[in-house]
Amino acid sequence: MSSLTEWWNYLKVKLGFQPDTAFVARQLKKPGGFYARKITDRMNKVNHRLLELTLSQLQSEGGERWLEIGFGSGKHLSRVISECNLKSLHGLDHSFEMIALAKTENAEKITEGKLELKLGCSSKIPWPESYFDRVYCNNLIYFWHNPQLHLREIKRVLKNGGELACGFRTRSTMKNLPFTNHGFILYEPGEWADTVRRAGFEELRQHLVTEPRELNPSLNISLESVCLVGRKPAAD
Repeated sequence: MSSLTEWWNYLKVKLGFQPDTAFVARQLKKPGGFYARKITDRMNKVNHRLLELTLSQLQSEGGERWLEIGFGSGKHLSRVISECNLKSLHGLDHSFEMIALAKTENAEKITEGKLELKLGCSSKIPWPESYFDRVYCNNLIYFWHNPQLHLREIKRVLKNGGELACGFRTRSTMKNLPFTNHGFILYEPGEWADTVRRAGFEELRQHLVTEPRELNPSLNISLESVCLVGRKPAAD
């Protein structure tokens, strides 16, 4: 809480009022401070179906090494390792608070050497070239102001033939949420597919589902969730 804005929003939350939409947008981009746990608890509920959609599009062959970028509080990470029979799962997030929460949530898998978490950004991924079989992220592309920079880095750390899966919500539904007016870059599925294709990914496939409004009554809209998967060429 380094500014009057932070203190004001802290007071509003303590008194039971909603924080400013610009403040919510900043927290969704990078959870931190007093609101970090509250916002990630909310994100876990709202984004559960999107996470399941993304994982369903990544059919693990077992014994693979995966990277998740922007994992939030990481409540799902141990489950992903077990259900997808991974050799190891690695996580990258630019929020210190999220790293701390995820380490607490997944202490056993970290001790077993099945999970590694690092602080950093997808514009400069701290793993070597051709290290991962698959990379995935959810609700992250809205914050990539230079998406080609991030996509090139992801392509670098993927093995030849490896896959990238991006889960996101369509512009037509996200534009109805007031916090998205504060710096969110929104896409329709075809627009994001073109962006991924320009980065050198091929064999794109996508799956779209409409989540019933009753799943997220506080948002009062039906969210359209998309997972788009691209493959790094086998001989890049």
